[in-house]
Amino acid sequence: MKLGAAMVVVIVLALTAQVRAESQERKSPNVATALAYAGAFAAPALSLVNFTLEMETPRERRIGYTLIGVESVLMVLGPSAGHWYTGRFTSPGLGIRAGGVAVLATGFVGLVHCVSPDVDCGRRDWESYATVGLLTIGTTGVILGTLLDTTDASRAARRWNREHGVEAVIAPTVTPSGAGLAVAGRF
Repeated sequence: MKLGAAMVVVIVLALTAQVRAESQERKSPNVATALAYAGAFAAPALSLVNFTLEMETPRERRIGYTLIGVESVLMVLGPSAGHWYTGRFTSPGLGIRAGGVAVLATGFVGLVHCVSPDVDCGRRDWESYATVGLLTIGTTGVILGTLLDTTDASRAARRWNREHGVEAVIAPTVTPSGAGLAVAGRF
């Protein structure tokens, strides 16, 4: 009988540090941060690939324009990958980046307008100042939104763990009158 109780205690010690439901698995702050940084650096990495294209043939131009589209989507969505890992599909950084991209797009429209051959935007007219201002504000928004999401990804994982923290610890107990199991938890 004592050998059986000792074996139960050893098995319980070996197998049960914490009991969790499968759907309540903890989220790793390190994984969340790694996903956010991977998403943040995906667009610049594709830009480097795009810079290597000659853009002389129609095929290369098609590939280049496709990469620009993919880069734009990754620039907006990529840094939020750490938040998506924790189950949050929106984040303040995503909103800031989306607004920054909208302002950037408006600035690029102004830039294309100013460099077209039939329009002469001088260096000191309001269109030039507005274009430079829009490009600056848009770029700042994208950078700030990216920094916000990459630095907040680990906190999002810890927040998820706190909110979904169903933990139960089972520990063997031995008293002079017998042996048993103690259950403690946070529900």
